[in-house]
Amino acid sequence: AFSLGVLEVQNCILPCNVDPSSDTIIHWDHLTSGEHNVHSYYDTEDQLGRQDQQFKGRTSLFQDLISRGNGSLRLTGVKIQDEGRYSCYSSTERGSRKTFIQLKVEDLPLLFLMCLFGWFAALITEVSIKLVENRIICSSEWIYPQPELTHFLSNKMLIHTL
Repeated sequence: AFSLGVLEVQNCILPCNVDPSSDTIIHWDHLTSGEHNVHSYYDTEDQLGRQDQQFKGRTSLFQDLISRGNGSLRLTGVKIQDEGRYSCYSSTERGSRKTFIQLKVEDLPLLFLMCLFGWFAALITEVSIKLVENRIICSSEWIYPQPELTHFLSNKMLIHTL
């Protein structure tokens, strides 16, 4: 399982890697004290009819990145009640997978970071993107551990880790 610490009232991103597909199903659930639907996505759109009241208006997916393998959940206005274990279930024509994330909500000015299976999370406040001659330079500060970068060329995914 992946563990992530965040300060109360901040926004956070719960990471989830899905198989790249144009027909992806994603279900995010909060597993602490039962199984509560946080966010669902299928038929190429959000499906929030079963969403638990606690999460209404505070969740979103990066819909433009789902077909490229990113099923991460953005959770805004984090509350102490959001703490606990989350699951990300994804399914495509290639099969299904389930990822678990432990969210710890802190009331102290500390942000704890842990990494497992190449995933990372951090409070990123600024990203700089520059075009220098024929190179694109993307930079940010204070990300630990060092992130894995994913490059796409003609819809073919190439992974390069710095």
